[in-house]
Amino acid sequence: MPPALFDILRKQEDGSLVWLKASSDIHTAKSRTEQLGRSSPGRTLIFNQKTQSIVAEVAVWGHETLRATGLGSYIATATATADYRRMALGTVMMSLYVVVVNRFFWRPLYNRSERKFRLN
Repeated sequence: MPPALFDILRKQEDGSLVWLKASSDIHTAKSRTEQLGRSSPGRTLIFNQKTQSIVAEVAVWGHETLRATGLGSYIATATATADYRRMALGTVMMSLYVVVVNRFFWRPLYNRSERKFRLN
C-alpha cells in the first residue's frame, strides 16, 4: 500500500479543522472529498503532507458542489502531484498575467488619476 500523502480535513464553523481521512493520491482525495461532502455538507480541505500546504478546497451543500478552478487550482494540483513543468508553466503564466494587467490597466489608471487630481 502506498503511503498516504494527502489528508482530508473538515473545516468546522469555529474555524478549527478535523482530520477525516488519508489518501495516497490527489485524484482519489478529490473524489473522496466530494463523496464526504454529499453525506455531510460543509467545507472540506485536502492537505498535502509533502509540501505542507492546502491544495484543494471543496464546499458541498445538498446537490451543489463548489470547487476552486482557474490558474491557482492548476498550480496547486501541479504542486500536489510534483509536476515541475506544469508548476513552472503556471507560475510563468501568473507572472505574465500580473505584468499585462499592471501595464495595460493599473498604470494608465494611475497616470490618469495623477493628472486629474494633481495638487498644483
